[in-house]
Amino acid sequence: MPSPRTARVEAPAAAPSNHPDMYDMSGLEDFSYDEVMRVTQSEEECVKWCIKVGLLRSPMMCPKCAKPMKLRQQRWRCQRSACGSAQLSVKAGSFFANSKIPICKAVRLMFDWASKNAVMTVADEQEVTPRTAIDW
Repeated sequence: MPSPRTARVEAPAAAPSNHPDMYDMSGLEDFSYDEVMRVTQSEEECVKWCIKVGLLRSPMMCPKCAKPMKLRQQRWRCQRSACGSAQLSVKAGSFFANSKIPICKAVRLMFDWASKNAVMTVADEQEVTPRTAIDW
């Protein structure tokens, strides 16, 4: 019988989670350098990619009628006339919500951070202040 110090402890298998802040990392090909650079060439493409990988919500629900909204030109818009012109930023409800920089730039900054690139190098390459590079 193994001593308590040498006994193997098997961690239970993690149950799948539907928590909105849990990201599906099974398809890591979406997070390669080439893929991130490709999808961050345009804001529209980047938004689609962020929705695909779970960084942005889709669909967004109308705060007035609780029906799904349509995404048009970086805005979620309710199609029901009863809701008037109910609309939300594509960033609403995400950690991009209070950001003033474009989503493309934020994604590149996050990738640089995950790649452990030097702050000053990132700031120069992404044309942001060192403070912005640190914040992201």
